[in-house]
Amino acid sequence: MDIELMRKQLDELGESITYDKAILATAVETNARLLKAREDKDKCVELLNELRSYRSTIGVLYSVCNTKASSLTSERKAIIEKTVEENLMYLFPDEGFKVRINLDISRAGRESCQLLLGSKIEATGDMEYSATTAQNGRFVRQLISVVVVYALNYLRGSDTLFMDEALASSDKMNLTRLEPFLNRMRASGMQIILVEHKPELYDGVDHRHFTLRKDRESGVTKIVQVEEVRG
Repeated sequence: MDIELMRKQLDELGESITYDKAILATAVETNARLLKAREDKDKCVELLNELRSYRSTIGVLYSVCNTKASSLTSERKAIIEKTVEENLMYLFPDEGFKVRINLDISRAGRESCQLLLGSKIEATGDMEYSATTAQNGRFVRQLISVVVVYALNYLRGSDTLFMDEALASSDKMNLTRLEPFLNRMRASGMQIILVEHKPELYDGVDHRHFTLRKDRESGVTKIVQVEEVRG
């Protein structure tokens, strides 16, 4: 019996066993990683399905909210149009103006609107809508602006309207046309604060007149007189 040969064979067998153990350990580790990867994949698939479900739910909610918002926007627009129309009647009782608000939303999500005035065409009786332009006259555009601001403030629940020489360019005759509208605003509970140098604006309107004096050196303005005036 060749002892050396047997020893050599045993050493080779030991090396083979060690190599096989290493391969087996690698295989076990690889299999564990594979199983872990499969578990992670299953979790990812489950999470993806949940995300798709959430996305679908959010899409439905967005659609519902968008529809509701559009409905509310339309309702508010209709209320503003009607309110402006009613108040324009006090300034232009013979014109029969109708009001239309065009809303627009840009791709960036910015909202804008344009107020159109409608009047009847004498020849056909149809309503023709157009934006307030220079052709309407500056005073008419100022009056329409005042009506719109009042209507928006009123609908927002605000009880104060402040105007700083908003009608400074208007002539004395036209200013008297504001009397019924100013009285209507007062009757609705609106407090109107007007800074104006033309007393014709207040003719026929109960008001409290404040006389102010400004010190040109210090810049301080003081109330020097308060007068109750009955229209």
